[in-house]
Amino acid sequence: MIPGGFSGGDEPEGGQMLDALLARFDKPACLEAELPETELAARRIGFYERHGFTVNADYSYFQPALAPGGSPIPLYLLTTGGARTVSELRAMETLVHTRVYGQTSAAAGK
Repeated sequence: MIPGGFSGGDEPEGGQMLDALLARFDKPACLEAELPETELAARRIGFYERHGFTVNADYSYFQPALAPGGSPIPLYLLTTGGARTVSELRAMETLVHTRVYGQTSAAAGK
């Protein structure tokens, strides 16, 4: 159990926390999710969809390699506010790659 009462596997609590976070910031949100190749990954995507996220499945997105010599990992970008344009998704990808993974702007755009 994580401090504050969130167990990580309890959808009602997790959903309430996600909904509160989205309402508090009232801004578009995006997140990465594994492709639905396992039951757990598919359930995770369903969870996010039930809480207002849209899977941008037609957009080819890769998480950068996390270790030297590693391979990028294909993922989905999920967004609030409905499906996004390719231009919007590219901007989000650059932002995620820069802020989350510490890539330079040139590397993030590739």
